[in-house]
Amino acid sequence: MFLEFYGLKEQPFGVTPDPRFICPSRTHSKAFNSLLRGLEAACGFLALIIPNRVWAKPHWYSNS
Repeated sequence: MFLEFYGLKEQPFGVTPDPRFICPSRTHSKAFNSLLRGLEAACGFLALIIPNRVWAKPHWYSNS
């Protein structure tokens, strides 16, 4: 259905995410970097909480 309608060459929606279809934006980069900082700090628990506003800055929290 999607292939013909949108003129795609392969299925964009699989069972698992395909990194070839990632369209990074500034917001995605900020969120990714927030999670990466938490992983590098060896936090035991990470949660990315983003208010229901597009312009909101993501915050990361840890249990340490």
